[in-house]
Amino acid sequence: MSNWKNWLRGGTENREHEDTLRLVRELRPLCNGVDFHDRAVFGPFLVELIHDICGVLDTTPSMPLGEALYDALVQLLYDDGFLINLPEESALVHLSIEEGIAAREALRRSMRVHTSHERLLAEWRAKLTNLFSGILQSFPVSAFIDPENGSGSGGKAEYVVFPDAAAYDLCEDLGVLIERTLITLSDQYAFESGLFKKVRTRLEDNFLRASGIPLSRRHDEKLNLRLPSEEKKMRAEELVEVYLQGTPFQDFFRAPLPFAIPFPARFEHTHIVAGTGHGKTQLLQFLIHHDLVRAKTDGRAIVVIDSQGDLIRTISHLKHFDPDEYGSLADRLVLVDPTDIEHPISLNMFDFDRGRLERLSPVDREMTLNAAVETFEYFFGALLGAELTQRQGVIFRYLARLMLEIPDATIHTLRELMENGEKFRPYMEGLSGFARHFFLTQFFERQFGETKKQILARLWGVLSNATIERMFSHTENKVDLFSLLNQGKIVLISTAKDFLGHEGAGILGRFFVSLIAQAALQRATLPPHERNPAFVYIDEAQDYFDTSIDRLCNQARKYRIALNLAHQNLDQLDTALRATVLASTSIKFAGGVSSKDANTLDSEFRVEASFLLDQKKRDAYTSFACYVRNFTNQALSVRIPLGYVEALPTMSSESYEKLLRRSRDEYSAPPIEPTFDTPKAAKPAKLTPRVEPQERSADTSPDQVTSPAERLPTDTTLQAPIRREEIAERIPRAASKPKPPLEPGGGGKQHKYLQHLVKQLADERGFRTAIEEVILDGAGRVDVSLVRGERRIACEISVTTGRDHELGNIEKCLAAGYTEVVLIGSNERHIRSLTKFIDENLEENERGKVRYAVPESLIEYLDSLGEPPLPTEQMVRGYKVRTVQQAVDPKEASARRQAIAEVLARSLRRSRETPS
Repeated sequence: MSNWKNWLRGGTENREHEDTLRLVRELRPLCNGVDFHDRAVFGPFLVELIHDICGVLDTTPSMPLGEALYDALVQLLYDDGFLINLPEESALVHLSIEEGIAAREALRRSMRVHTSHERLLAEWRAKLTNLFSGILQSFPVSAFIDPENGSGSGGKAEYVVFPDAAAYDLCEDLGVLIERTLITLSDQYAFESGLFKKVRTRLEDNFLRASGIPLSRRHDEKLNLRLPSEEKKMRAEELVEVYLQGTPFQDFFRAPLPFAIPFPARFEHTHIVAGTGHGKTQLLQFLIHHDLVRAKTDGRAIVVIDSQGDLIRTISHLKHFDPDEYGSLADRLVLVDPTDIEHPISLNMFDFDRGRLERLSPVDREMTLNAAVETFEYFFGALLGAELTQRQGVIFRYLARLMLEIPDATIHTLRELMENGEKFRPYMEGLSGFARHFFLTQFFERQFGETKKQILARLWGVLSNATIERMFSHTENKVDLFSLLNQGKIVLISTAKDFLGHEGAGILGRFFVSLIAQAALQRATLPPHERNPAFVYIDEAQDYFDTSIDRLCNQARKYRIALNLAHQNLDQLDTALRATVLASTSIKFAGGVSSKDANTLDSEFRVEASFLLDQKKRDAYTSFACYVRNFTNQALSVRIPLGYVEALPTMSSESYEKLLRRSRDEYSAPPIEPTFDTPKAAKPAKLTPRVEPQERSADTSPDQVTSPAERLPTDTTLQAPIRREEIAERIPRAASKPKPPLEPGGGGKQHKYLQHLVKQLADERGFRTAIEEVILDGAGRVDVSLVRGERRIACEISVTTGRDHELGNIEKCLAAGYTEVVLIGSNERHIRSLTKFIDENLEENERGKVRYAVPESLIEYLDSLGEPPLPTEQMVRGYKVRTVQQAVDPKEASARRQAIAEVLARSLRRSRETPS
């Protein structure tokens, strides 16, 4: 039986081989008779076909779209037999049964089309023109824009174009398109002509498998098919894999095509969440570079706020800013760099353009003043390191009005107001309405005394940072963002977190954010066509914003300022701020996020959390989920090439130095030393209404002229405000006095007690100690510095200070090169609250350098640092002194530590109970 079967099979194989050989021999002369198999012939044919397809839509394809169409059409030509690779006759012997069957089917299809080649090719072309033009109607405009071009067929720069996203993510109603493809290729004419049989059969098989129906039932009259348009839970990628598998349409819909964000959507703001190392900076650089290229043609303004410095360093060195290049952006660059301490940038929150204000209508003037007061309040909150209390908010709102009236007011003017407001009485008289009445009846009252002390203490803390003090001591603000944005400047702002510390970087960043908010509101006075588009990028945005960002986003959108806010995770935003950011941004990017964040963001992106988690970083690119409200139905995946901006041409070091000099000359100024007036001990007299200035006759000596306070009557009735000219005549000119030297040991009685306690204990253990050690060239101080050998320890003492302040202190100590920082809290509860906050905000490599302690545990900590150095000899006033450290039994040492700890606890309790 076995031999009989082999004989039959052998005969069958011979007949099939002969049949295949016959088909090859018949087809070869037909192919030779049709001049179509050469790429030089069918290539131009396909280019014309693609032109016809796009011509239906009156557009032209982008290069990626043209390539995807070309590849799909070539494969369809092969599937229908218009193109065929005829095998050598000798190779036919080695075909398997399955290969032989497939070869004969391909040969028969090719025989059929080659017998009526011209007619069938024309019909094939018409059918695919209709099919693909219908498909392309569902693609966004971005599919027709080349990434390097960034503009539509009209040539206008209206999009920011990303290199690629999958075609299936870009088209609308993918399920409907898949169904329409099968219907188009299955009409009666297609059946009768025999065209598209191979692809049609595969599509039918895919539909049957997706519906769970055996292929043997394909000819049943009633089939309950699961249609792709009804698959609500399938992602676009899954629809393509299930329904288009094995067809040229599968590769077409998987092809990477350009994805573009419409220009108007950008003014509804962008929110970027990207985990550490995923490529947040790469995405920001890609977006910024797009705007730099466009800025050369449309004059748009750009502002970048970066706390790390790498982003600005990369951007500022690009050839776009080369001062020796024709048409460069060098004359439009404004560089703010706090580390350039020899050329401090000239900043002043209170330098208000009064000339511009006077040119406005009364309504616009009032609106602009109210906006200025609101932004001052926001910035004052940054100075205090927290949200303003109700009483602080009240006093700041009125102080803002007053500061606008004082010529050349600076941050030191604000300090002087808190120390002794007497010298500014005439300016208070120059106010009107309730602002004037506040200073008449409230400012000098006892209820605001404590508030002023709190503000003053905070100001002294801020001004202890020498860099911040240098930048904000200028009487002129040379970085006027309202003017700079209208002029199309590119403003690169480094908040230098590693140099200024967490607190200093936050203050500088919030200052510029407040200027952006003020500039946005001032744009309300401009006609819409004069509001030059501005694009603002803020990295580590959580350091500069609170819930008031809602107002900023709303105002910026109306006045053509686009915000791009980036940070690493949602836990960096409190609940209220998170809700505000998510609601106020229409463009969203996410990549490298945690499972927790993915489950929060999935509803915002209209996708499953798994889609957000699938965004990965590869060797050549990184992927982000991108959702644009009212533009994409759900998030799609876009790729950002790694190193894209780093690979662009850069300028030489000589050109960069020239660029720096140009920016310094225009926006920096020499440091200004503040003056200090010693306040009088006398209690300030009550503020009284305006009186005319007393003129001095020729025979009146200077001593006979009374001061402004002495001339004021006692009636407190509200009067008309004084003219500014009168105020200038009435300001007492106090002689400036030298700055008093700082005494070592700041803070209250308990703080000083702990400083000296740490010093004494460390001295006994061989440390070289110093109280209030100056670090970072005067930018900060250390409560107690301990040095022994290569070990450098900074001890910071916290009795009542807040967590932001202590975080800033620790960052300064680490920046100064201390190997360890010990934060000593007044009690266990206080130190626990500081520990959690500081650990969350420090970099991972810095956390291990910080220890937390209470006074009672100091001895044990210092003893844990090992034995002191060997005995030493030194000359003291001519005498040789030998220092010996005596070894102590461990049990005795433990008992001694316990006894000292009890004494410390009693001493601390007494210091708390005794008023300082």
